[in-house]
Amino acid sequence: MMSEPNLTRKVLDDELADLPENVKLDEGEVVLYKYLCSIRFFCVLKIIVCALFIWPPCALFLELGVFMKICCVIFIIALLVAIYYEIMNFIHEGFYVTNKHLITYNGRKINLNDIWFLRSSFPPSYSISFHENKSKFLQDCSWSNKSDDLDGFLMALYEVSGNRYILQFGSEKINANALKSNGVTFIKLIQE
Repeated sequence: MMSEPNLTRKVLDDELADLPENVKLDEGEVVLYKYLCSIRFFCVLKIIVCALFIWPPCALFLELGVFMKICCVIFIIALLVAIYYEIMNFIHEGFYVTNKHLITYNGRKINLNDIWFLRSSFPPSYSISFHENKSKFLQDCSWSNKSDDLDGFLMALYEVSGNRYILQFGSEKINANALKSNGVTFIKLIQE
C-alpha cells in the first residue's frame, strides 16, 4: 500500500454546477476533481505565432532548392500539427475526473478505459498529452509547474485507475511512489 497523502477531494457543489449542460453523469458516477489544463488566451497566442511562422517558408518556397523545399514542407507540417494541438487545447481546456470518465470542459465524455497519456518534454514545454485510443489527441496538461492542484488531478487519476505511472508528473510528495516510464510509450490509464 502507498503511504502518500490523500489529495483527492470531491468537488464542491458550486464546481459541479459548472459541468457543461450537455453532460449527464451516469448512475453512481461522481466528479472527483476538476483541473484546468490550458488557458484559452495563451492557446490563441500560440496559434497566431505558429501561423506567422508558416508564412515565410510558403512565400520563399518556389525560390528554394529541392532539399530546402523538403525541409520547408516538414517544418510547415510540424507547425500545422502544433496548431491542431493548440486548437484542441482551446476546445477542451481541461478535465473533470469522475470514477468512470474524463469529461472535457466542453462536455466530451471519454471512458477511462480509452484514455492514454504520453510524457512530452520538449523545452520550454513539459506536458502530459492525453489521447483517446492511442491516436486521437485530446489535451496537453503542463507538468512543469508542480502544484497542489496538479497533484490533486494526478491523485484523482491514480485513485480511479491504480496506475502509478501517472504520479511521475507530480510534486515530490507523490512522485516518490511513482513508476517511471521512458516517455515514449503510451500507457493505458486503466490497467486491466
